[in-house]
Amino acid sequence: MGIAERETEADNAAFTNMAAVVVLRDAIHAAEKLGRTTNPEWSRIAESIVLPKEGGVIVSHDGFQPDEEKGGTPDPLMGVYLLGFDLEPEVEAATLKFYLCLSEGYIGSPMLSALYGVWAAYTGDRALSAKLMEDGYGRFCVGRFMQTLEYREDVFPEQPRAGPFFANLGGFILGLLTGFPRASARLGRRSRLGGAGSDPA
Repeated sequence: MGIAERETEADNAAFTNMAAVVVLRDAIHAAEKLGRTTNPEWSRIAESIVLPKEGGVIVSHDGFQPDEEKGGTPDPLMGVYLLGFDLEPEVEAATLKFYLCLSEGYIGSPMLSALYGVWAAYTGDRALSAKLMEDGYGRFCVGRFMQTLEYREDVFPEQPRAGPFFANLGGFILGLLTGFPRASARLGRRSRLGGAGSDPA
């Protein structure tokens, strides 16, 4: 089902397939470090797992349409920036740009909205990063105790006012601890190599 938990199942969910590849490769790497023998099938399976792709972009699943139910859910970005799935630089950049363009259709939903500011930082766009940090986390926080809600009230007024919602809190903390430092390091490296600017934060 992937991250979006849609009503209809889909083939080759990107996040699920990325996770499977990462787990297999990590298991092989751990075995090598420990001097253990692995089943050769593990490598074969990891190399043969399919990622859904449209043009130069990794999409959420086979037959993906941006206007489908929960079409803005950034499953592939979680595979790249959370699991550490390696993509060719041009495919990674195109996938990031594609899902940032769909952010308006997702932000306000629980769980992943808080990470959009980090993903925008990977592009080097400081203004967009600050905006999406506010939209994706700041506007979930309400009341005199700054309670972090599950849904953003202005986007989902029909949803109950439930909180504190720890998935959103966790997303914010994850971005601060791992996402922004990694974005800075990656952009700095690209700058030294003649790529994007190195001042994302």
